Amino acid sequence: MKNNFKRVFELMTEDINDIDFLIMIFQSSIAAEITIQRTRKGMTQEDLAKKLNVTPPVVSRWESGTRDLRLSTIVRIADALDMEIRSPFVTDRSVGDKNDSDIDVLNKKE
Repeated sequence: MKNNFKRVFELMTEDINDIDFLIMIFQSSIAAEITIQRTRKGMTQEDLAKKLNVTPPVVSRWESGTRDLRLSTIVRIADALDMEIRSPFVTDRSVGDKNDSDIDVLNKKE
């Protein structure tokens, strides 16, 4: 079974170079963090959209990772959510250390 997953992963990523793969992982991480922080603040996607003067579908695309984010947009989102922007390489928690409430937020559909 493990080999099947490995082969599926290889097929999915065979045309992706290492840098593109890292960018995809980084974007997914940002998308997840937007969802987690917005939900912790008790905000809906519509609330965040109004605060940033965008439409709710734009927020949805940010959170699903289907829309590329410029650094200036990340700064605006962080400001709207009272988030501190830190280096993606320095964190106070490891990848495997997300708490259950973070996972629940990511698995919950808006």
